[in-house]
Amino acid sequence: MGTSAGLAGGAFALAYFVLFPTSAPKPFSLTATASPSTNPAAGTAASGGTLAGTWKIGSGSQVGYRVREKLVFLPAQSDAVGRTSEVTGSLTVATSGRTTKVASASFSAAVNTLKSDRSMRDDRIHTIGLESDKYPTATFKLVKPFTFPQNA
Repeated sequence: MGTSAGLAGGAFALAYFVLFPTSAPKPFSLTATASPSTNPAAGTAASGGTLAGTWKIGSGSQVGYRVREKLVFLPAQSDAVGRTSEVTGSLTVATSGRTTKVASASFSAAVNTLKSDRSMRDDRIHTIGLESDKYPTATFKLVKPFTFPQNA
């Protein structure tokens, strides 16, 4: 009886993922009309085409994950996507002539607030995948300034 129930559950899961894929949100993208926000008190505002200044994460920004789901050996027809808007941070850009340098950057995301379209997936991400119950925040910090190559 246990084997039959296991096979039936497996067949249902296979049919569910193959026949009824989820509709994952589109991947993140940048738009040409986006206007960055700067902190005038911390540096030069981005105007006239210069990037110099301190740039902060704007409202409405999101971070997340996108993973192609697999059921045993068969890929599902959609991606598992989780997102959160609980992200903060900034980066500081300096320019000198034609040289552009990222002097500092630090970003933090509350990964324990990531949400997908499936609560069961979210529970697994919290306990097994990202272990966000144990590590609720992901922080990314630039350890060494870098300079963009000059345009020819």
